[in-house]
Amino acid sequence: MSIIVQKYGGSSVANLERMQKVASHIKEAREDDSEIVVVVSAMGDTTDELVCLAETAYGGELPPEEELQDEQNKLLVTGEERSAPLLAMVLRGLGVPAVSFTGREIELETNFKGKVKMVRGIDKIKSLLAQDKVAIITGFQGIKEATKRVTVLGRGGSDISEVSLAASLGLRYCENYTDVDGIYTVDPRIIPGAKRFDQIPYYQLVSLAGAGGGKLNGRAVLLAQNLGVEIRVLLSPSFGESTGGTLVCSGISLEKMESPESQPGIATQITRSVRISNIPNKIGMARRVFESVEDISLVSALQAPAGEKAEISILCLPKQLANVLSVLSEAKKKTLPEIEISEPLETAQLTLVDPLMEDDPGYLARVSRAIERAQVNIESISSPGINIAVLVKEKDMVKSVQALAEEFGLVS
Repeated sequence: MSIIVQKYGGSSVANLERMQKVASHIKEAREDDSEIVVVVSAMGDTTDELVCLAETAYGGELPPEEELQDEQNKLLVTGEERSAPLLAMVLRGLGVPAVSFTGREIELETNFKGKVKMVRGIDKIKSLLAQDKVAIITGFQGIKEATKRVTVLGRGGSDISEVSLAASLGLRYCENYTDVDGIYTVDPRIIPGAKRFDQIPYYQLVSLAGAGGGKLNGRAVLLAQNLGVEIRVLLSPSFGESTGGTLVCSGISLEKMESPESQPGIATQITRSVRISNIPNKIGMARRVFESVEDISLVSALQAPAGEKAEISILCLPKQLANVLSVLSEAKKKTLPEIEISEPLETAQLTLVDPLMEDDPGYLARVSRAIERAQVNIESISSPGINIAVLVKEKDMVKSVQALAEEFGLVS
């Protein structure tokens, strides 16, 4: 018998009706002479609701104090700790023996930053499979290797749980079920005719995920690359029948790389842009600015070439804006009295990712021409590696994405 690790996202198990469809799919896979290990996320938007609840209880965004973070972690993992036993019960109702485990029970150990180190309790899972039972594991959570306190793996952390378990079980393949049938060249909710990747190499998807696209957690993709685990991204049975999805793997053939089958991808992210100006152009000033926001996971930051004064633009997610403005205002009072902080702009970042970009100097011109045709002004543009990141006003996002998708042949 072969072992299959399947992961189901929050939308797939958002309610009991969807869980029933997931359970029926698991039952069918098991009948194909497979042993099934399932990783589940929290139901629907539960994690977001718990984050909001924690911040409301505290009276604002929680600071990075260890004891407060420990309490928040204990709260956040309750989402997965509800969905896993519920799915086990639904399976048992279908006559399929199933047992749920928390990340703590399988001893998924992490370091102090929540990065996976080891799955110590893998024998517990193997023992359960040997009894012809389905193992259901809570995603997103683990324990600190030193203190054994609960940790969370960050946004999309259930993807990390899935890859870690597959590798620990000696597998080279796992299945990730989500609300779309694979990885698309551009978000199909924005561009309905977007093409789907049949295969996408790890390194391209890491770039897309890092820019807010691709449907998978970037850390999980990088971990899969390092551990040699392929991921097939499929439409969840909660939403219909998959037509094959996308295989995330080490790469595609040279022949395909040099043909139209090698597709660029576009990631989109709603952002807020804050410009910090009148910064004295001298050693140590950039450090002071960035130290003031070091506890915030920014989308990006850019320092323009300086004259007498320097200027830094910070890009953050909308939910981070209040915190960014608060810490910058505090820094201005205490250590950076000279700086001026602009009114934030409502923006969107579009990131084109293409493995062939480094060998073709014409991409920047093509991108700028496409956006000009859409009658949109580019607020900023940068081109690190195989990426081109373009900032436009949020109101212009859809027509800008449409223009880029058409320019690079990403729509059917």
